Amino acid sequence: MYGMSMGLAAVSGQLIGGLLVQWNPAGLGWRSCFLINVPIGLLGLGIAPKLVPESREERASGVDWLGTVLVTTGLTAIVFPLVEGRQHDWPLWTWLSLAAAPVILAGFIWHQRRLTERGGAPLLDLSLFKQRAFSAGLVAQAVFWSGQASFFLVLALYLQAGRGMSALHAGLVFTILAGSYLVASARAAELATRHGRRVLTVGALTLATGHAVLLGTVAGVGVGGSVFALAPGLLLIGAGMGLGIAPLATIIMSAMRPEQAGAASGALATMQNVGNAIGVAVIGVIFFGALRSGYATALELSLATLAAILVAVAALTRLLPATVRS
Repeated sequence: MYGMSMGLAAVSGQLIGGLLVQWNPAGLGWRSCFLINVPIGLLGLGIAPKLVPESREERASGVDWLGTVLVTTGLTAIVFPLVEGRQHDWPLWTWLSLAAAPVILAGFIWHQRRLTERGGAPLLDLSLFKQRAFSAGLVAQAVFWSGQASFFLVLALYLQAGRGMSALHAGLVFTILAGSYLVASARAAELATRHGRRVLTVGALTLATGHAVLLGTVAGVGVGGSVFALAPGLLLIGAGMGLGIAPLATIIMSAMRPEQAGAASGALATMQNVGNAIGVAVIGVIFFGALRSGYATALELSLATLAAILVAVAALTRLLPATVRS
């Protein structure tokens, strides 16, 4: 249910964003895509206490404020220059920030170890990294998600700026992959329980194949022809996402002890967002760097890179537990 909700939200968000841009409420334009999170967040705050069971520890521990500041600063030092560097022509501060990031994150790890030795409650339980399911899972999570938001970005740019489609019509194209995602994700939990990590391998390779098929289609039609020519590649991409998103989290989390679930799921969510940001930055550099040759060529190079990333994810799945533990 988690994976199905997350994937459908990501895909349907493209359509909702297109609708908001098309409607242009209060003249806000694209800003409405962000402001809509305000009422959604307020709704979540209102219904969470009624729907989410309480899970309070008998002995409450304080918040690791220093660890929070260190890890946030370290991750920002990586992500921010990657996102902003290209459009500013990679000034000195971007390289200084990237160089400082490992030092800051090393300080975070040192602080977590000291806090653990003193009997405190660290932000991240470093003993989790002794389990290959967790350490390899974090890498797989970051690499897998680096190809998700970046794909949505370059496809939207190709459809709108390359093909001249409106934001709404481009959003409707994303519903093609939403259909196959829904079908695949509905079976993903059962398949993961029966076949374990092999479902992840198949999902990653299906997603890579979808990128390759879409690349071949774009190479043939350029920025013209019927948009339905893109459907075969999009359907494969949706199916690959459906077979990958939920089972990846399921297989990693099933290897954790119940008391480790909070720290492990928090780390996975962080790696998901970091992977998305880094993927947008790296694929963005490739896409915009090739834009002088046209939107079709820029998308083709981006898709080739994304396919290679998914092949790497398929290889990483061999490091994960073979089966899902109950």
